[in-house]
Amino acid sequence: MSTASTKTSGTAAGQTGDDFNEAAAVLNEMARTAVSASGMNPDAQAHFRETFLAPVRDGIADAGRTNPRAR
Repeated sequence: MSTASTKTSGTAAGQTGDDFNEAAAVLNEMARTAVSASGMNPDAQAHFRETFLAPVRDGIADAGRTNPRAR
């Protein structure tokens, strides 16, 4: 996680949407790992990923595409 937090913490010139995509990927992987270990049944896990995780993950990735600093 330290790699992702280092890469996404700045707004220096040259920052790209890739930083946002990487942050979204790290969130996705960490949340999937936590949900898998949570004891939720498979249907509840799928519901969590689709209903709660996907909008947040996609919002982060979209910010990289729409943020003027990310171009």
